[in-house]
Amino acid sequence: MWRRWRTGWAALTPSNALPPGGVDTPIFRHVPDLAMKLIRPTLTTPEKAARLPVRMALDEEFYGVTGGYFDAKGPAARSPRARNKKQAERLYLDTMAALDINPL
Repeated sequence: MWRRWRTGWAALTPSNALPPGGVDTPIFRHVPDLAMKLIRPTLTTPEKAARLPVRMALDEEFYGVTGGYFDAKGPAARSPRARNKKQAERLYLDTMAALDINPL
């Protein structure tokens, strides 16, 4: 979508992917205790997960950065599927159709 939003007012709205990974939040409340004992060491805290998104929102270093992929450490490589422009276009058009929105 960011490719379509590079002009006009939408250019002022960054669109980046920042998956936080596993975060120790109440989303795991229904996971059995034994499983949580195994999972919890792999999880990060909500505070750590929020560092990069908050930094990107407030730090001038990221002003104008859009269309990026990031992990907790910063810029990350996109997978081959994520770089597939034809697949991205189809996903965009299918999403717009499902939402009954005219594509940009």
